[in-house]
Amino acid sequence: MSYRCIALITMAALAACTAATESKVTSATWVYETEEEAAYAGAINRPEPRPIAALDQGETVGVLDDTYGKDYWACRVRTPGGQTGWVLCTSLDYRAED
Repeated sequence: MSYRCIALITMAALAACTAATESKVTSATWVYETEEEAAYAGAINRPEPRPIAALDQGETVGVLDDTYGKDYWACRVRTPGGQTGWVLCTSLDYRAED
């Protein structure tokens, strides 16, 4: 197999790993550095986390990953400005793939 063929296969595999599903923001929300910060922002028994970005209703973000925790569903997103962080998936028009 030639080096060119190997390079093309590698590039295709990497592109598939970094592909994001686009989703609209349904309500203005903050973006946080960790999923835990996104999940527990506003909790009365925890210090308020510092957001790293803000999203307005109607903006489009790339959803890179989603995860479930105790009482929350968080999505790792890429903002229109290219920043990566976490929001609650309930702030997005997002449906996880089965």
